[in-house]
Amino acid sequence: MAIEPVNRADSEKKGQSGARAATVPDNAYLRLGFVLAIYAVFGILWVHFTDSALAALTDDPATLTYVQRFKGEAFIVLSAVLLYISLKAVIDRFQNLGDASTEMSLRHDQLMDALPDPVFSLDANGRIEATNIAAERTLGKSRSELKGLSPVEMVPEDTKPAVARSISRALAGMDQKIECKVYTPGGIRTFQVHAKPSRDMNRNVEHVLAIARDVTDQIRSELENRSRFHGFQKAMAQTVASISAIHEFRDAYTHGHQNRVAEIACRISDELGLPRFDRDSLELAGHVHDIGKMVVPIEFLTKPTPLTESEMGVIRSHAQIGYDVLSRIDFPWPISRLTYEHHERLDGSGYPNGLVASDLNLGSRILAVADVIDAMTSHRPYRLAADISVALEELVRNGGRLYDREVVAVCLDLYGKNDSSLARPAPGIPETNREKYGATSG
Repeated sequence: MAIEPVNRADSEKKGQSGARAATVPDNAYLRLGFVLAIYAVFGILWVHFTDSALAALTDDPATLTYVQRFKGEAFIVLSAVLLYISLKAVIDRFQNLGDASTEMSLRHDQLMDALPDPVFSLDANGRIEATNIAAERTLGKSRSELKGLSPVEMVPEDTKPAVARSISRALAGMDQKIECKVYTPGGIRTFQVHAKPSRDMNRNVEHVLAIARDVTDQIRSELENRSRFHGFQKAMAQTVASISAIHEFRDAYTHGHQNRVAEIACRISDELGLPRFDRDSLELAGHVHDIGKMVVPIEFLTKPTPLTESEMGVIRSHAQIGYDVLSRIDFPWPISRLTYEHHERLDGSGYPNGLVASDLNLGSRILAVADVIDAMTSHRPYRLAADISVALEELVRNGGRLYDREVVAVCLDLYGKNDSSLARPAPGIPETNREKYGATSG
């Protein structure tokens, strides 16, 4: 629909007449009454003093008649001059106010039209009473066509209830912010609308001012960026999985260890209700937490007898090496830190830096517990796998000293539920210990 041309000069004339009609201040009648009171007081004083003066000067009837006529004529002239001066002052005052109001009204209109976003003024019934040029262009309607319409008439059916509620709340005096779809000549577009009530001197809402911003392209761009980011996350996760596979192909004894640690860590994070970001961090870090062992001699990793102290020192270096490798990759998750700290313990007895509880975040504590569980219940060249009960007893015995108490309690819960996706539940875990760590009986 074409927009009707707007004659700016006619609009300004109408604005001027309307502005003047609406600029009479509340004390206008008080000022006019003051002028009339002065007029009345002047008349009374004139009569009183002039009559007293005539009585003192003469008692001749002819003279009195002549002077009385002169006095009346003089009163008319003087009172007319006084009334003219007083009324002129009042009229000039109103005229100045009207001119100032008209100028402010015109500046207001010009400011509204200079805004790039559609602006609407709604009356007390929630209908459009004024708009700006941007609203005309956006909606493809002239101001005369928009005037009197309700915004509810401009939106799709599924949006009408929300828009109606927002208008009602704004008319009730509440600021509103809503995102809604609107019909435009180019199709349905999404707008973010801010509405603010405007109150009169009695604090009653008489108008609602609303500004609408087209966010259609912004939303589309955000969705595209989100899709690209998810693709990036997927590619990063696949890269991490490939790195993990390379390491496990090299060491048959630890094959599957990193995947199982990742799974256990994720199950713990789910039980704790951690955010998705933290869960993803643990999953990816679990898959590569032993990547530093790729530089450890394979004969150390597969040695069937106990390792010497120097050999243990080489193996323990894998945490630092893993950190050095992973920190060079700009992951959005703290994978390098989790890898670095998965052998640290709360009392400072861990490695590589002997960190204590206050230095370790929850993710590092979870990964440490998950690593201990799977390491103890997996075969190694120098020993057979321990039963899950042995691993859980280790956690219970050292909970609060080496391992986080809350994480230990969650593990007892998980392995007490006979979950087929995890190792078998521990037989014979003392009930007193389960209660100590907040675990349920399953």
